[in-house]
Amino acid sequence: MSKKVVIGIAIGALIIILSVIVAVFLFSEDKLLSAVDAGDVETAVAYYNEKIAPDNDKVQKYKEILGEKLDTILNDYKELYTDYETAEAQARAIKELNIMPKADDVYGKIIALKDSRIAMAAGDSALEQGEYKEAVSEFNKVTDTDLRATADVKIQNAIESYKEKFNREFDSALYGGDYTKAKSLFEEMIDTLPDDKGFRDDQEKKIVDKFKFQLENYEDEMPNAIMLSKELWGFISDEYTRNHYDDLLVEAYSWYSTEYL
Repeated sequence: MSKKVVIGIAIGALIIILSVIVAVFLFSEDKLLSAVDAGDVETAVAYYNEKIAPDNDKVQKYKEILGEKLDTILNDYKELYTDYETAEAQARAIKELNIMPKADDVYGKIIALKDSRIAMAAGDSALEQGEYKEAVSEFNKVTDTDLRATADVKIQNAIESYKEKFNREFDSALYGGDYTKAKSLFEEMIDTLPDDKGFRDDQEKKIVDKFKFQLENYEDEMPNAIMLSKELWGFISDEYTRNHYDDLLVEAYSWYSTEYL
């Protein structure tokens, strides 16, 4: 056998061997990625630990491949190309390999996005039904960074709608003499808008003005003034105002009792 023939055979054999090696590598890659695509955590972890983890070069290559895969999984879920169940299973298959912090980060973002979408939908539903306090509560649950700005706008809209509704109902109760209902509404307002001092001050002023009118017209209004004092006067936050009108009430009641009781 000539030297050229031997060399040719050797080269051919080498090509075959290299082709087999490449084929095996590609098959390994396909099998792991197929397991990830299927969300098959058990298969992905078992195959990675047995076939890839022992080879550091392969580990580094798969970190790059799977890092790009995580970006695709997250983007597809954001754009609604895939549903939550698919995205969660795929991301978890990579996360459970324990080879990169990015997997935990992406997995957390998928969970946050799912929870935020649920909260946003619940908030929208509550808003449509006029349940503004519930709407604000749901919108506050939105943690996804892409949805947060939208949720903040909806919170402000819900608060403004709540204030309009409160003003209508509170004014009707206060000026209509239903102080028990007015008290209930005021308590709900404090719970709903605990940090909105300006709005609370506006409502307190209504109570003070109404009380002042009643005391100035005590001949006709004394029973109403007593009831208002009992149900609503405790909400007046300014101590001077509260004490001043308490004194006036005592004086007015003294006159009233002398004349009419």
